[in-house]
Amino acid sequence: MKMIQRRLKTAMEFSVFMEKCLLFIVVSQAPSVPAEARSDPGWTAHLLCSCLQDKDILSMMITTPDLPENEYCFFIQDGREDTTNQNAAFIERLSWTGGPNVTMKEVTSSDAVPYTCKGRYKGPGDDPKDTMCPANLTVQVPAVYGQNAILPCWCLQGSFLGMNITRPGILNGKYCVFIRDGHKDPTNQDAACAGRMTWTGGSNVTMKNVTSRDEALYTCHGSFEDHDGGIKETWCSTYLTVQGGPAPRPPGPPGDISQDLLKAIGLTVPTILTTVGIVVVVIIVIIVKRKSLINFLKKRRRRHQPVGDHVKENDTDDDGDDGNEDEKLVFA
Repeated sequence: MKMIQRRLKTAMEFSVFMEKCLLFIVVSQAPSVPAEARSDPGWTAHLLCSCLQDKDILSMMITTPDLPENEYCFFIQDGREDTTNQNAAFIERLSWTGGPNVTMKEVTSSDAVPYTCKGRYKGPGDDPKDTMCPANLTVQVPAVYGQNAILPCWCLQGSFLGMNITRPGILNGKYCVFIRDGHKDPTNQDAACAGRMTWTGGSNVTMKNVTSRDEALYTCHGSFEDHDGGIKETWCSTYLTVQGGPAPRPPGPPGDISQDLLKAIGLTVPTILTTVGIVVVVIIVIIVKRKSLINFLKKRRRRHQPVGDHVKENDTDDDGDDGNEDEKLVFA
Protein backbone atom coordinates (compact mmCIF):
# COMPACT_ATOMS: atom_id res chain seq x y z
CA MET A 1 0.00 0.00 0.00
CA LYS A 2 2.83 2.39 0.88
CA MET A 3 4.52 1.62 -2.43
CA ILE A 4 1.32 2.51 -4.35
CA GLN A 5 1.00 5.78 -2.44
CA ARG A 6 4.62 6.67 -3.19
CA ARG A 7 4.17 5.89 -6.89
CA LEU A 8 1.04 8.02 -7.08
CA LYS A 9 2.88 10.86 -5.35
CA THR A 10 5.79 10.58 -7.80
CA ALA A 11 3.42 10.58 -10.79
CA MET A 12 1.59 13.66 -9.46
CA GLU A 13 4.86 15.53 -8.88
CA PHE A 14 5.99 14.70 -12.42
CA SER A 15 2.65 15.87 -13.80
CA VAL A 16 2.96 19.20 -11.95
CA PHE A 17 6.53 19.57 -13.28
CA MET A 18 5.42 18.97 -16.88
CA GLU A 19 2.52 21.42 -16.46
CA LYS A 20 4.89 24.14 -15.22
CA CYS A 21 7.26 23.51 -18.14
CA LEU A 22 4.40 23.72 -20.64
CA LEU A 23 3.14 26.95 -19.04
CA PHE A 24 6.64 28.46 -19.27
CA ILE A 25 6.91 27.50 -22.95
CA VAL A 26 3.52 29.00 -23.81
CA VAL A 27 4.17 32.23 -21.93
CA SER A 28 7.74 32.65 -23.20
CA GLN A 29 6.63 32.22 -26.82
CA ALA A 30 3.65 34.53 -26.64
CA PRO A 31 3.84 37.08 -29.42
CA SER A 32 4.59 40.71 -28.42
CA VAL A 33 2.50 43.72 -29.61
CA PRO A 34 3.96 47.19 -30.22
CA ALA A 35 2.74 49.75 -27.66
CA GLU A 36 2.97 52.79 -29.97
CA ALA A 37 -0.17 54.42 -31.29
CA ARG A 38 -1.21 53.73 -34.89
CA SER A 39 -3.07 55.88 -37.38
CA ASP A 40 -4.44 55.84 -40.91
CA PRO A 41 -2.39 57.54 -43.66
CA GLY A 42 -3.07 61.18 -44.49
CA TRP A 43 -1.08 62.62 -41.63
CA THR A 44 -3.64 61.88 -38.95
CA ALA A 45 -2.43 60.02 -35.88
CA HIS A 46 -3.80 58.64 -32.62
CA LEU A 47 -2.11 59.12 -29.26
CA LEU A 48 -2.75 56.37 -26.73
CA CYS A 49 -2.11 56.89 -23.01
CA SER A 50 -1.61 53.18 -22.31
CA CYS A 51 -1.24 53.66 -18.53
CA LEU A 52 -4.88 54.82 -18.44
CA GLN A 53 -6.24 51.90 -20.45
CA ASP A 54 -9.35 50.36 -18.82
CA LYS A 55 -9.21 52.92 -16.01
CA ASP A 56 -11.90 55.24 -14.61
CA ILE A 57 -10.18 58.44 -15.78
CA LEU A 58 -10.47 61.58 -13.67
CA SER A 59 -8.06 63.73 -15.70
CA MET A 60 -5.52 63.28 -18.52
CA MET A 61 -2.85 65.70 -19.75
CA ILE A 62 -0.46 65.32 -22.72
CA THR A 63 2.71 67.41 -22.80
CA THR A 64 6.05 67.63 -24.63
CA PRO A 65 9.49 68.55 -23.22
CA ASP A 66 9.72 71.82 -25.18
CA LEU A 67 6.47 73.34 -23.85
CA PRO A 68 6.43 75.88 -21.01
CA GLU A 69 5.44 74.51 -17.62
CA ASN A 70 2.02 76.22 -17.68
CA GLU A 71 1.09 74.95 -21.17
CA TYR A 72 0.09 71.57 -22.54
CA CYS A 73 -0.85 69.83 -25.77
CA PHE A 74 -4.15 68.48 -24.52
CA PHE A 75 -6.07 68.30 -21.23
CA ILE A 76 -9.35 66.69 -20.19
CA GLN A 77 -10.93 66.86 -16.74
CA ASP A 78 -14.26 65.54 -15.48
CA GLY A 79 -15.04 64.20 -18.95
CA ARG A 80 -14.54 67.53 -20.77
CA GLU A 81 -11.74 69.13 -22.78
CA ASP A 82 -10.05 72.12 -21.16
CA THR A 83 -8.36 74.50 -23.63
CA THR A 84 -7.50 77.24 -21.12
CA ASN A 85 -3.72 76.75 -21.28
CA GLN A 86 -3.49 74.71 -24.49
CA ASN A 87 -0.47 75.53 -26.66
CA ALA A 88 -1.41 77.38 -29.86
CA ALA A 89 0.25 74.74 -32.09
CA PHE A 90 -2.25 72.11 -30.91
CA ILE A 91 -5.49 74.09 -30.77
CA GLU A 92 -8.21 72.48 -32.95
CA ARG A 93 -5.75 69.74 -33.95
CA LEU A 94 -6.20 67.42 -30.97
CA SER A 95 -9.55 65.90 -30.10
CA TRP A 96 -10.62 63.38 -27.49
CA THR A 97 -12.06 60.14 -28.88
CA GLY A 98 -12.95 58.55 -25.55
CA GLY A 99 -10.95 56.72 -22.91
CA PRO A 100 -7.18 57.23 -23.16
CA ASN A 101 -7.27 57.97 -26.93
CA VAL A 102 -6.56 61.34 -28.56
CA THR A 103 -6.54 62.08 -32.30
CA MET A 104 -4.07 64.49 -33.92
CA LYS A 105 -4.79 66.02 -37.33
CA GLU A 106 -2.39 67.41 -39.95
CA VAL A 107 0.72 65.72 -38.58
CA THR A 108 4.01 67.23 -39.75
CA SER A 109 7.70 66.75 -39.00
CA SER A 110 7.46 69.28 -36.16
CA ASP A 111 5.18 66.85 -34.33
CA ALA A 112 7.93 64.20 -34.19
CA VAL A 113 8.72 64.78 -30.51
CA PRO A 114 8.29 62.57 -27.44
CA TYR A 115 4.91 62.98 -25.76
CA THR A 116 4.22 62.34 -22.09
CA CYS A 117 0.83 61.42 -20.68
CA LYS A 118 0.06 62.37 -17.08
CA GLY A 119 -3.19 61.06 -15.69
CA ARG A 120 -5.31 60.48 -12.59
CA TYR A 121 -7.86 57.69 -12.15
CA LYS A 122 -10.05 56.10 -9.49
CA GLY A 123 -8.25 53.39 -7.59
CA PRO A 124 -9.54 50.90 -5.01
CA GLY A 125 -12.02 52.55 -2.68
CA ASP A 126 -12.38 55.47 -5.12
CA ASP A 127 -9.00 56.80 -4.00
CA PRO A 128 -7.36 58.92 -6.76
CA LYS A 129 -4.18 57.43 -8.25
CA ASP A 130 -1.61 59.28 -10.37
CA THR A 131 0.20 57.70 -13.32
CA MET A 132 2.52 58.73 -16.16
CA CYS A 133 3.65 57.07 -19.42
CA PRO A 134 4.90 57.96 -22.93
CA ALA A 135 2.52 58.40 -25.87
CA ASN A 136 4.17 58.28 -29.29
CA LEU A 137 2.79 59.04 -32.74
CA THR A 138 2.82 56.31 -35.38
CA VAL A 139 1.51 56.57 -38.94
CA GLN A 140 -0.17 53.44 -40.32
CA VAL A 141 0.43 52.65 -43.99
CA PRO A 142 -1.74 49.99 -45.71
CA ALA A 143 -0.18 47.83 -48.43
CA VAL A 144 -1.52 45.15 -50.79
CA TYR A 145 -0.01 41.67 -50.86
CA GLY A 146 2.36 41.23 -53.84
CA GLN A 147 2.50 44.94 -54.70
CA ASN A 148 4.88 47.75 -53.75
CA ALA A 149 4.50 49.91 -50.65
CA ILE A 150 5.94 53.29 -49.68
CA LEU A 151 7.39 53.75 -46.19
CA PRO A 152 7.53 57.48 -45.34
CA CYS A 153 9.95 58.88 -42.78
CA TRP A 154 7.42 61.59 -42.02
CA CYS A 155 9.61 63.24 -39.38
CA LEU A 156 12.20 64.09 -42.09
CA GLN A 157 10.19 66.26 -44.40
CA GLY A 158 12.66 68.41 -46.32
CA SER A 159 16.44 67.98 -46.60
CA PHE A 160 18.36 65.66 -44.29
CA LEU A 161 21.91 64.40 -43.78
CA GLY A 162 21.26 60.71 -43.12
CA MET A 163 18.41 58.25 -42.66
CA ASN A 164 18.08 54.58 -41.73
CA ILE A 165 15.03 52.35 -41.27
CA THR A 166 14.93 49.38 -38.90
CA ARG A 167 12.30 46.90 -37.75
CA PRO A 168 11.96 44.37 -34.89
CA GLY A 169 13.94 41.17 -35.45
CA ILE A 170 16.92 42.83 -37.16
CA LEU A 171 19.95 42.40 -34.91
CA ASN A 172 23.71 42.97 -34.88
CA GLY A 173 23.52 46.61 -35.98
CA LYS A 174 21.86 45.89 -39.35
CA TYR A 175 19.02 47.83 -40.96
CA CYS A 176 16.49 47.70 -43.79
CA VAL A 177 17.90 50.66 -45.67
CA PHE A 178 20.49 53.37 -44.97
CA ILE A 179 20.84 56.66 -46.84
CA ARG A 180 23.91 58.82 -46.23
CA ASP A 181 25.08 61.92 -48.11
CA GLY A 182 22.44 61.36 -50.78
CA HIS A 183 23.51 57.75 -51.51
CA LYS A 184 22.27 54.34 -50.45
CA ASP A 185 24.77 52.45 -48.29
CA PRO A 186 24.23 48.64 -48.50
CA THR A 187 27.10 47.74 -46.14
CA ASN A 188 25.02 46.41 -43.22
CA GLN A 189 21.68 45.90 -44.93
CA ASP A 190 19.67 42.94 -43.63
CA ALA A 191 19.29 40.04 -46.10
CA ALA A 192 15.47 40.15 -45.91
CA CYS A 193 15.50 43.77 -47.14
CA ALA A 194 18.38 43.59 -49.65
CA GLY A 195 17.21 44.23 -53.20
CA ARG A 196 13.67 44.99 -52.05
CA MET A 197 13.99 48.49 -50.61
CA THR A 198 14.88 51.42 -52.86
CA TRP A 199 15.20 55.10 -52.11
CA THR A 200 12.78 57.13 -54.22
CA GLY A 201 14.02 60.55 -53.18
CA GLY A 202 13.06 62.73 -50.26
CA SER A 203 12.20 60.79 -47.11
CA ASN A 204 10.30 57.96 -48.82
CA VAL A 205 11.51 54.39 -49.32
CA THR A 206 9.76 51.87 -51.60
CA MET A 207 9.42 48.20 -50.61
CA LYS A 208 8.91 45.75 -53.49
CA ASN A 209 6.66 42.69 -53.56
CA VAL A 210 5.15 43.04 -50.09
CA THR A 211 4.22 39.84 -48.21
CA SER A 212 2.56 39.18 -44.88
CA ARG A 213 6.01 38.82 -43.29
CA ASP A 214 6.65 42.50 -43.99
CA GLU A 215 3.84 43.61 -41.68
CA ALA A 216 5.69 45.25 -38.78
CA LEU A 217 6.57 48.48 -37.04
CA TYR A 218 9.32 50.32 -38.95
CA THR A 219 11.34 52.97 -37.14
CA CYS A 220 13.07 55.76 -39.03
CA HIS A 221 16.12 57.44 -37.50
CA GLY A 222 17.37 60.59 -39.21
CA SER A 223 19.62 63.59 -38.81
CA PHE A 224 19.25 67.07 -40.29
CA GLU A 225 20.80 70.53 -40.06
CA ASP A 226 18.79 73.09 -38.14
CA HIS A 227 18.57 76.82 -38.80
CA ASP A 228 21.53 77.56 -36.51
CA GLY A 229 23.82 75.20 -38.41
CA GLY A 230 23.72 72.50 -35.75
CA ILE A 231 22.89 68.85 -36.36
CA LYS A 232 19.76 67.40 -34.79
CA GLU A 233 18.48 63.85 -34.68
CA THR A 234 14.89 62.66 -34.87
CA TRP A 235 12.92 59.43 -35.13
CA CYS A 236 9.41 58.37 -36.06
CA SER A 237 7.49 55.14 -36.65
CA THR A 238 5.38 53.73 -39.46
CA TYR A 239 3.30 50.59 -39.06
CA LEU A 240 2.91 48.69 -42.33
CA THR A 241 -0.25 46.58 -42.67
CA VAL A 242 -0.63 44.02 -45.49
CA GLN A 243 -4.02 43.26 -47.02
CA GLY A 244 -4.90 40.23 -49.13
CA GLY A 245 -2.60 37.30 -49.76
CA PRO A 246 -3.20 33.62 -48.97
CA ALA A 247 -6.37 32.90 -47.04
CA PRO A 248 -5.69 32.45 -43.32
CA ARG A 249 -6.50 29.23 -41.53
CA PRO A 250 -10.05 29.00 -40.15
CA PRO A 251 -10.13 30.16 -36.51
CA GLY A 252 -10.62 27.68 -33.70
CA PRO A 253 -13.54 27.68 -31.27
CA PRO A 254 -14.32 31.10 -29.72
CA GLY A 255 -12.21 31.77 -26.67
CA ASP A 256 -9.88 28.84 -27.32
CA ILE A 257 -6.76 30.94 -26.78
CA SER A 258 -4.67 28.06 -25.42
CA GLN A 259 -5.01 26.08 -28.66
CA ASP A 260 -3.91 29.08 -30.72
CA LEU A 261 -0.86 29.58 -28.51
CA LEU A 262 0.05 25.89 -28.67
CA LYS A 263 -0.21 25.91 -32.47
CA ALA A 264 1.89 29.08 -32.65
CA ILE A 265 4.79 27.32 -30.92
CA GLY A 266 4.30 24.00 -32.75
CA LEU A 267 2.62 22.03 -29.96
CA THR A 268 -0.32 20.25 -31.58
CA VAL A 269 -2.58 17.60 -30.07
CA PRO A 270 -0.76 14.65 -31.76
CA THR A 271 2.65 15.84 -30.53
CA ILE A 272 1.35 16.36 -26.99
CA LEU A 273 -0.26 12.89 -26.92
CA THR A 274 2.92 11.32 -28.29
CA THR A 275 5.04 13.06 -25.64
CA VAL A 276 2.68 12.01 -22.84
CA GLY A 277 2.67 8.42 -24.12
CA ILE A 278 6.47 8.28 -24.14
CA VAL A 279 6.62 9.67 -20.60
CA VAL A 280 4.10 7.09 -19.35
CA VAL A 281 6.06 4.23 -20.96
CA VAL A 282 9.30 5.48 -19.39
CA ILE A 283 7.67 5.64 -15.95
CA ILE A 284 6.29 2.10 -16.30
CA VAL A 285 9.69 0.76 -17.40
CA ILE A 286 11.37 2.44 -14.44
CA ILE A 287 8.84 0.95 -12.00
CA VAL A 288 9.17 -2.56 -13.49
CA LYS A 289 12.98 -2.40 -13.49
CA ARG A 290 13.01 -1.20 -9.91
CA LYS A 291 10.71 -4.03 -8.80
CA SER A 292 12.84 -6.59 -10.62
CA LEU A 293 16.01 -5.23 -9.00
CA ILE A 294 14.44 -5.43 -5.53
CA ASN A 295 13.35 -9.05 -6.05
CA PHE A 296 16.81 -9.97 -7.37
CA LEU A 297 18.52 -8.46 -4.32
CA LYS A 298 16.13 -10.21 -1.96
CA LYS A 299 16.80 -13.60 -3.54
CA ARG A 300 20.53 -12.99 -3.51
CA ARG A 301 20.43 -12.05 0.16
CA ARG A 302 18.49 -15.19 1.06
CA ARG A 303 20.85 -17.49 -0.84
CA HIS A 304 23.81 -16.13 1.11
CA GLN A 305 22.06 -16.23 4.50
CA PRO A 306 23.96 -18.36 7.14
CA VAL A 307 22.40 -21.60 8.35
CA GLY A 308 20.20 -21.02 11.36
CA ASP A 309 19.16 -17.54 10.37
CA HIS A 310 15.50 -17.06 9.67
CA VAL A 311 13.11 -14.52 8.22
CA LYS A 312 9.88 -13.84 10.00
CA GLU A 313 6.74 -14.23 7.93
CA ASN A 314 5.62 -10.68 8.64
CA ASP A 315 8.93 -9.07 7.54
CA THR A 316 8.65 -6.44 4.84
CA ASP A 317 11.16 -4.97 2.39
CA ASP A 318 12.37 -1.40 2.39
CA ASP A 319 9.52 -0.08 0.25
CA GLY A 320 6.77 -1.52 2.45
CA ASP A 321 5.75 -4.46 0.21
CA ASP A 322 5.43 -7.92 1.69
CA GLY A 323 8.00 -10.38 0.50
CA ASN A 324 7.16 -13.06 -1.99
CA GLU A 325 5.03 -15.51 -0.01
CA ASP A 326 6.14 -18.44 -2.14
CA GLU A 327 9.75 -17.80 -1.20
CA LYS A 328 9.43 -17.21 2.58
CA LEU A 329 12.12 -18.94 4.62
CA VAL A 330 11.73 -20.89 7.87
CA PHE A 331 14.26 -22.37 10.22
CA ALA A 332 16.81 -24.44 8.35
